[in-house]
Amino acid sequence: MRTLKFQSEPYQYTEINLKANDTDICLHVSEEDREAAVWEAQLTKGDIREWTGQMAEPNQKGNSLSMGPFVDKHREVLIREVPLVEPVLDGLKSEKLLTDEQYDFVRSRTTSQDKMRALYDFIRSWGDGDKSKLYNILKDTNKPLVRRLEQEDGSIC
Repeated sequence: MRTLKFQSEPYQYTEINLKANDTDICLHVSEEDREAAVWEAQLTKGDIREWTGQMAEPNQKGNSLSMGPFVDKHREVLIREVPLVEPVLDGLKSEKLLTDEQYDFVRSRTTSQDKMRALYDFIRSWGDGDKSKLYNILKDTNKPLVRRLEQEDGSIC
């Protein structure tokens, strides 16, 4: 079981105990005399792993949990809505997932949509592990978009 501690007013901190296999968690805070929540938040498995320092949970084959299908499933939306592709490219280059030529080719495209289409031409042949790295980079550089897509996948509160 993991314990998350964070600051909350008027208390010094709050603890939430989680089993290691918990999935997304919805938090609701309401006043005692009211049913309506005054604050809501969602913790994804990624948030929980990040806060607890927990590594990705192994799947049946012993590999890390893969987010490759997320990148494939949301291709159209990611192409249409990722506003700045350069930070994504920089992350992929530092992970050695793009060659200098691929990096320059994608950057030479005019619009962000054209850049993402060119990037998807390269990642088509990647395995789930490399696509998971792309997912993590997208989550770091485009957190609101990725969170919205995760919620649309059915993990909303």
